[in-house]
Amino acid sequence: MALQLDQYGWSILPVYPNQLYVDSVNGNDANIGSITAPLKTINAAVGKLKPNTVVNTQINLKRGCTYNEALNNWWRYSNATLTAYGSGARPIVCHPAGNGNSTIHTAAKNVQFVSIDFVCGGHDPSLPTYGPANQAYGIWMDSGTNNVTIEDCRFEFFFQSIAASGGGTQFLDGLTVRRSVICDSHSASGHAQGAWLLMCSNCLFEECILDHNGWAQDASGKVYGQLDMFSHDVYGSDDGLLANVTFRNCMISRGGGNGLLLRQGGTVTGNLFIENGIHGQNLVIGGDNSTVNGNVFIGMLNTYVTPKGGGVDFEAANGTIADNLFIGVGPTWVGTGANAGPSQGWFILIDNVRESVTNPTKPMTVNVTNNIVYNYGGDGVYINNTTRDVINLTNNCVLGNTRKLINFPAMFTGITLSGNHWTIGANGPYGTGSFFYNGGANHNFAQFLKDSGAKDDQVAPKFVDATRTLETYAASIGLAADGPTLIAAMKNICKYNWNTALLPETIVGYLMEGYTISGLPTKLTGTIIGTQGSWNNVGNTLDKAFDGNGGTFFDGPVANGCWVGLDLGSPKVITSINFEPREGWTGYTARMVGGQFQGSNDPNFSYPTTLYTIATTPTPNDTVAIASTEAFRYVRYMSPDNSYGNIAELSFIGM
Repeated sequence: MALQLDQYGWSILPVYPNQLYVDSVNGNDANIGSITAPLKTINAAVGKLKPNTVVNTQINLKRGCTYNEALNNWWRYSNATLTAYGSGARPIVCHPAGNGNSTIHTAAKNVQFVSIDFVCGGHDPSLPTYGPANQAYGIWMDSGTNNVTIEDCRFEFFFQSIAASGGGTQFLDGLTVRRSVICDSHSASGHAQGAWLLMCSNCLFEECILDHNGWAQDASGKVYGQLDMFSHDVYGSDDGLLANVTFRNCMISRGGGNGLLLRQGGTVTGNLFIENGIHGQNLVIGGDNSTVNGNVFIGMLNTYVTPKGGGVDFEAANGTIADNLFIGVGPTWVGTGANAGPSQGWFILIDNVRESVTNPTKPMTVNVTNNIVYNYGGDGVYINNTTRDVINLTNNCVLGNTRKLINFPAMFTGITLSGNHWTIGANGPYGTGSFFYNGGANHNFAQFLKDSGAKDDQVAPKFVDATRTLETYAASIGLAADGPTLIAAMKNICKYNWNTALLPETIVGYLMEGYTISGLPTKLTGTIIGTQGSWNNVGNTLDKAFDGNGGTFFDGPVANGCWVGLDLGSPKVITSINFEPREGWTGYTARMVGGQFQGSNDPNFSYPTTLYTIATTPTPNDTVAIASTEAFRYVRYMSPDNSYGNIAELSFIGM
């Protein structure tokens, strides 16, 4: 059962009648262990407890002291607290150099570890004493452990910092890890994890900092440990042995294989994911009824030879991905290696393949709604579904990705798309004709709408401040404008050095606010203006460009100088333009090459501003994004010579 919190959000510890004090500098193990006659070692204090009993004891370690010892005999002491007293820095419990042991090995009930720094001695790559074999566990919770609280602690350089394994038929029920830092777990010979969860139920990680687990680096950038797909910031078992797991308001960054891997699902809300997924994704989540809500995902690391992942790999049978923000990395970001930078994978992968192995007859039902994706890179949404699945994508905004936006290798059956806004990056390697992939080929947006039945558009919303990044946040609180500096500062906060500006939820709020939609561009209307008449007076006048029928077209009375546009009534900012060439003979389509879309605040277009020039033969229903933020009352399509102004449909989108 979780402890109650005080007004500042810290756990209220049980008040035990037995108090023991330990001071590694001034204590003596021959003392009684009082505050005036402290013991010298933690093991001497533990030796005063009776195993396999309810000890009702709090062991207090003097702040500013270092304790070079392991507590493998901390076994079955229920109702016990290990915490700090005095003033100054947290006490350091440094595991002596050695392989395979634990700093603390417990199978007790109602245990609290509060305000302690746990360090694996001899496993810090920055020190000359570093040895690859000097690896150990931090806190290992075994069969019979229940109701454990870890708060305001720091774990560094372990093989696995927190190992919650349960055992036999006994689940570890009730693990709460709060406001703690877990970093640089690594191993030269095994699968290192910041936290390893197996046979656990009712687990909560809240306001924690999990950084650089699964691998480590020294100041020169040299990598230590196995940089592979099996070592993560957090690994939750895929053996059906996890239940009711929640990650809330944490930072999960620079993980080796994945950032957060929860094969059996859970609730992931309000977290800050930063450049995870060297060999995987920021988040992998399975199970049933899983929720991914209100998180921020920033880029990924691409040090692997073949970049692997991206944002969310959703393998749950049922669940929701909602109100998340996916953004690319800044110019001075954390990545290492030639391939560091924006994601090369997807921002959301909905994958029925793994889930269907576990539940071959159970359909997948997933709702993806109200997510914002901004220059995240990669292939956008990747859906690997079957005919029995129900997948709803509604009211998502996906802007500026540099590759295909949607990848449906299988089928549209069971997929509903409505109210989504999609725009591909200007430098997309597949061009405007490759909006989505299906049936072994790339297709444009018009084909996407036809095949999928989607009620979507290519309208680009306006945000409150789309320049916000982690760098701008760091600068706003007085730090150097770079990611590593911000992460280092976040890893140094503790109860007596508390700074709400460095909390993950504060940074998530800053970024979410910047990418809040402040205005949604719409199709603009106005008075039709332009060249009057039609070729041979057959009736193909300029109004045909605005009648919503791609089968009709404007065909001007002369070959040169024809144009068609709108008087919007007042100046508007144009965010995108949608147009269709005249159908029929292929030469009609090519007539638009060299044509220009222009804006002006002069009805005569004496000094027009060119918004976009058509450089290649357009395809039906093309949409181009407009970078200009200048507002114009008059907008038009100015046709090139020898084209008779030919255009079938024209829409100006803006606000």
